[in-house]
Amino acid sequence: MADRNLAPLSESVQMYLVTIARLRANGQPVPLSQLAQELSNSPVSVNEMCRKLQDQGLVVYRPYKGALLTPQGERRALYILRRHRLWEVFLVEELGLENAQSHEAACQLEHTTPDYVTDRLDVYLGQPSSKQ
Repeated sequence: MADRNLAPLSESVQMYLVTIARLRANGQPVPLSQLAQELSNSPVSVNEMCRKLQDQGLVVYRPYKGALLTPQGERRALYILRRHRLWEVFLVEELGLENAQSHEAACQLEHTTPDYVTDRLDVYLGQPSSKQ
């Protein structure tokens, strides 16, 4: 399950990948204006970051069109989303938090949880499906 052979990503890069994954529709690039609004960043900052992510092989950036995840970017985004969902399940089912509280806490935990903890959490929860 873990992306052990890949370099760690900053929280900012993780947020870009996850946000692109959440906003994409029908394989179309996510407009940078939409990405900027969602991340509360300036369009210039989003443009610069998308270019950096393209240089890292995580995003395909198309000027005036938007950004798409590469297969590697997709894999990384899905792993972060999986970690987020595992924390949500744990926080709701094991600690009794409300959904809104669990989402907020999971947003913080998804960026700081080591892979070995994510793996143990997955096993502890019985490897829940993403649909839970």
